[in-house]
Amino acid sequence: MLLRAYFMLRLREGAWNTWLCQDLDAVLSAWESRSDLASSVGVLHLGFECPNAESLEDIAAAHPGRVLFTESAKYGLPRHFAAASVRVGVADELPIHLAPRGWGLATQAHSRVDTLLGSAHPRPGAAPPGSSVRLPQAFNDSWLIDFLEANPAASRLVRNAGIRDDESYFAREWCLDRGTRQALGRFRTEAFANSEPVDPCRWAWAAPPWLIDRDLLALNLTVRAQNVFHRLRLSSVRDLGRLSREALFETRNFGSKTCLDVVDALRGALEDGPPDNGVEGLPDEEEADLAIGLQPETDSIAATLVAEIRESLNSLPERDREILARRVGFDTPKATLEEIGSDHQLTRERVRQVALKATTQLLGKAGWLAELEERVKSLKVELGGPVALERAEELDPWFEDCSQYTLMIGSFLRLAFGMSLEVIEIEGAAYFAGISANVWHDAVGRAPELVRSLVEQHPSEHECRRRVGELLPESGREFAELLWGTVAASCHFSANQAGSPVLCSVGNTGEAYVRVVLERAEHPLHFTEIARRVAALWRREVDVRTMHRLAGEVGFLFSAGTYGADRHIPLTPEQLDEICRAAEDIVRNGPPGRQWRAAEILEQLIERDDFECASLDSYLVNIALWKSRTLSHVGRMLWEAPETDENSGNRVKIRQAVVSILENAGGPLEVSEIQEKVREERGLGENFQIFPDNDLIRVGRGKWGLNDRDVPVSRGDQPALLDRLAAALETRQVALHGSEVESALETGGFPIEALFSLAFRDPRLKVTRSRYVYLAEWGEPRRDSLPEAIKRVLREAASPLALRDVAIQVEERMGRAVDQVLLSSALKAVGAQYDRAGGTWSAAPAGDPEPD
Repeated sequence: MLLRAYFMLRLREGAWNTWLCQDLDAVLSAWESRSDLASSVGVLHLGFECPNAESLEDIAAAHPGRVLFTESAKYGLPRHFAAASVRVGVADELPIHLAPRGWGLATQAHSRVDTLLGSAHPRPGAAPPGSSVRLPQAFNDSWLIDFLEANPAASRLVRNAGIRDDESYFAREWCLDRGTRQALGRFRTEAFANSEPVDPCRWAWAAPPWLIDRDLLALNLTVRAQNVFHRLRLSSVRDLGRLSREALFETRNFGSKTCLDVVDALRGALEDGPPDNGVEGLPDEEEADLAIGLQPETDSIAATLVAEIRESLNSLPERDREILARRVGFDTPKATLEEIGSDHQLTRERVRQVALKATTQLLGKAGWLAELEERVKSLKVELGGPVALERAEELDPWFEDCSQYTLMIGSFLRLAFGMSLEVIEIEGAAYFAGISANVWHDAVGRAPELVRSLVEQHPSEHECRRRVGELLPESGREFAELLWGTVAASCHFSANQAGSPVLCSVGNTGEAYVRVVLERAEHPLHFTEIARRVAALWRREVDVRTMHRLAGEVGFLFSAGTYGADRHIPLTPEQLDEICRAAEDIVRNGPPGRQWRAAEILEQLIERDDFECASLDSYLVNIALWKSRTLSHVGRMLWEAPETDENSGNRVKIRQAVVSILENAGGPLEVSEIQEKVREERGLGENFQIFPDNDLIRVGRGKWGLNDRDVPVSRGDQPALLDRLAAALETRQVALHGSEVESALETGGFPIEALFSLAFRDPRLKVTRSRYVYLAEWGEPRRDSLPEAIKRVLREAASPLALRDVAIQVEERMGRAVDQVLLSSALKAVGAQYDRAGGTWSAAPAGDPEPD
């Protein structure tokens, strides 16, 4: 599937048009094509599928004449198109953001702001007079216009602070006096939050800079609200703003009363205003300096970028120059606010304010900003790709020594208003880029997942490169090859039937290399040959037994110990489907509960006159049955039809019945008791499976209860128990057996079956039928089960072994004690041969079907 840009236009209630757009110009054209400017609503989404219009209807109806972004679109757009957007709701789990007013049109909001401010100065980031540089368009939210119209006396303060829109508000509100900071912050928050006045998450999300990072415990919260936030691991107002009200209401003990209490606490914090750090805004002379600093200067006589920055720094007052130089690490080690404040006898807050004021002054006078952008643009054209700082030094003397000041240049570019240029580091090299480091790292993180999702499609390398490159926004598409380089080494290609290389596997694991070997093989291979080829390809020693197991997981069994891939199956997909349907019919019409060997199914198929079975063997029958949706594989080429309710409604009824029965029982019940009561009270299925969920939990072998009530650890503390289990596994690097968990974790009597029920639902953990729990990322428990240990001991033995010797060697291999009675049963289950005369055990005769 391709990642696409969808632009949806709501014409009226229930009536939508949708465009599939190739670039941003197409989106803007679609938006400008609307006939009703006042009521039409646009929705932009980047993804694999177009959102459901019905899910967007309510949010769109509430914002006539505006454009909405899904979260993927917000972060996929250039910063200047989405910087001021605000979150307004969620549709089908997609966060929806409101685009700034005037989106897609020549911005008139800045002119309106400038009129209200009475400022003749150019906006921060504006092109210097006479310059031909075209800076990115910036946008403005209406809340600032509304505030200035309601509070004209604040215009001078806002003007001197350099605040022109939502983005510059966040960057510069620090230099306002405390009263104006409080008034502006409260006005903005109420403007964004009053549409949903009882949504604490929306109030938290819209909080001003001086409140957003405040500790939640510092608010006037009730004990109940504090306990809820503690369970959710929320520490700051910002953390609360990342949740939804729906998620809070799904949390135990959070109801309407607590919701109102939290909103009241946030309102109270807004009324209290920003903390008094002994700083009442900048003195009048510093405000004047700041206003002057917003006027760009273009005269430059310095020969290099570094020299121009040094010259700009030297133009600052001595104290400001020293503080700023130490903050960005220019010609001096980088220092913390605490260290600088101690040397200058200033508070940390005051140091931060001085550094930001100095930065504003420096950048406002920096004619080198526009020159830097132009020179980088020229180098991009010359190189035909991204510009590394070291490469820039080689090609243009103006960039001399800039690679030694990567952090400093990057800091200034991130702070410069209106700049579409940053410095990011990739594989140890610094680059000028039109994307942020966060955007790059996000794409790097998503690339492996993307290529793994493409394996089943077997795309060409060109298609893989294209799809990976599309993870970057247009402003960063020049880094597409570098992004492909982060995953290329883990992508393995093999020739398809036409001889063209296609993606067949992804990863640098044994499983990935086994898949490559099978895909490249001309015919199915014995597992020993697979191990040899994997070792040669991987260039490391491999364990033959591990390769045998992995071959069974990623390939098909074609004969004893011999595995292959899809391409080796001598039947068409249609023939496999026919075999599968016929086999399902045979099993469903056989005795209830019977397990069928593939060879037995083959015998039944051969007896059917209407079935073509030429060259068919039991292994191909087994392969065909992997397509079945109604039969279950139970190991060693054995299949059965599970006796489960096929109707999902019945499953829901059964679960509700089980919960009700356990509630009435007042304690845990055996599965047989539950089944009996379900039959008596509800008349539902006689045999069914119970699966753990939020309420149902296994409390013993064959015994179920209710979470919280029937286990000694409360539901709120259970995540911590799972965290300890995961940490223990990370330390041990091998699975824990159920008998070992209590001593490893000190669970306080929490039943191991209950812990396994929780682990079953935790994506970090896996639980095997052999009662091992391990980290899912391992892919295997890294310990033998009892059957595996027995088979390996007997196969490696030079002669038959007595039961005591088997027990000693099996326990040594497994690393734990084994019950003698259980060991005897397991020996029989794996087909081991018992010599009554000698009282010894030996491996099963060769020739039995290999486990798959």
